[in-house]
Amino acid sequence: MQKIKCYNGRASIVGLTLFAFTILAILGAFNSPTNAADRERSWHIDARSLTIRNMIGSVKVEPASGNEFVVTAVIGGKNSDGHLLEFKLDEGKSTLLNVVYPLDKYRKYKYPEHKGKTSFSGWNFDDDVSVLSKVFRASNKKITVSNNSGEVEVWCDFHIQIPEGKVLKVENGVGKMDAVDAVGDITLDTASGNLSFTNCRGELTADTGSGDVSVKQVGGEILIDTGSGDVEGTDIKGPIDIDTGSGDVFLKEMQCAQILVDTGSGSVQLFNFISDKVDVDTGSGDVTLDGVSAGYINIDTGSGDVEVILDETPRGKLLVDTGSGGIHLELPRDASAELQADTGNGKIHFKLPEAVDVTTSKDELELTLGDGDLDIELDTGSGNIRIFSES
Repeated sequence: MQKIKCYNGRASIVGLTLFAFTILAILGAFNSPTNAADRERSWHIDARSLTIRNMIGSVKVEPASGNEFVVTAVIGGKNSDGHLLEFKLDEGKSTLLNVVYPLDKYRKYKYPEHKGKTSFSGWNFDDDVSVLSKVFRASNKKITVSNNSGEVEVWCDFHIQIPEGKVLKVENGVGKMDAVDAVGDITLDTASGNLSFTNCRGELTADTGSGDVSVKQVGGEILIDTGSGDVEGTDIKGPIDIDTGSGDVFLKEMQCAQILVDTGSGSVQLFNFISDKVDVDTGSGDVTLDGVSAGYINIDTGSGDVEVILDETPRGKLLVDTGSGGIHLELPRDASAELQADTGNGKIHFKLPEAVDVTTSKDELELTLGDGDLDIELDTGSGNIRIFSES
């Protein structure tokens, strides 16, 4: 009997313990700071344009099925209690949605998706001109976002559906942003993060302080600006303007009224394109144009080799100037051009059997091909020049 009583006592203790844990689990489910209801917000916004400002997180832009913007925000991180971040919505024809972070308490944020560490310093957060002024709402102090350390781990990811023909601008501190299948005027602006447009049409702007940019199957006016990062584009229809402080540019399969590329340091490669105007300026880096059909081409590089392979020679101009670097020019067999070449310190080599009116010296060359439709000027301060026609 004593054994039975002891057994029943233990069973009662175990039963009470399990019951207590069950109650706590149920209460925790209702009060847990990380349940989906606390972490997720959504809005249906009827506006002509929408601006979203956020400090940390990823962004996905897709088309909407109706006439309203559909915005879903999901708070992530170990401290995603749903109360740490504040959302402020200013509605109107031009609607503004701000995500406000607790910068009065925390200055160092952990974001595992981020590569390395990014610091915001020198921002005037109370200045309306500042890109992220309404995001931070704090004094002019440094904020750090790191992938492996921080005082707090919290961020906000956005999924945005844009109605066709409307205007969307997303300003982000740290995080990647992607737009897919969208039609409208879309600006993606981040201090640090990769950006991409895929199968989009409209006025498309990608601006990142540090990060790569990818554009594929896009049409409209395209503006790309990156402080440091590579740019890659394929199947582009519409004028494109690229400015990168440091980074390579690779573009192919384009039909553009104009192609403008300016990079402080980085190579530029353009393949298989038709354009009225091509302007490439690089402080330091090689330039390659292959499969070119353009009425006006201007290439200027402070230091770097230049290679140009022309499919045709329409009426227009081809200007190539490099401070230090060689020039290689390949012309079509039926080329029609007036050509002048000059090298300050180097040699000129050419093989153009159809050339007439040839005037040559050690560092200068003049000649005519066909009717002389394309005006070609090649100039290098230091480097060899090679000119050939396709065999």
